[in-house]
Amino acid sequence: MKHQDFKKEQTGDGHWYLDCGFVLKRKNQDCNNFFKILIDSFIGLAIEDDKNILPRVQWLDYDTKNPKTMIYLHKVNQLELLNVKEGMK
Repeated sequence: MKHQDFKKEQTGDGHWYLDCGFVLKRKNQDCNNFFKILIDSFIGLAIEDDKNILPRVQWLDYDTKNPKTMIYLHKVNQLELLNVKEGMK
């Protein structure tokens, strides 16, 4: 984040997607359990508060020797949210 000149203050405004990809060690692991720990670890470092963060799993794979998590934090386009709300009616 330092290399990208990311400012945590900007996450206080609007909604932000936390897109995640997981490489898990075992097939019986639940990647949804990682979100709370992951988001809490970013508070004060990458985000001001977790109330504006919308976590999403983008892909999932398995590797017993090289488990990892990859993330991409980016601002939600407000029109995108409106389209989702309209589609739910």
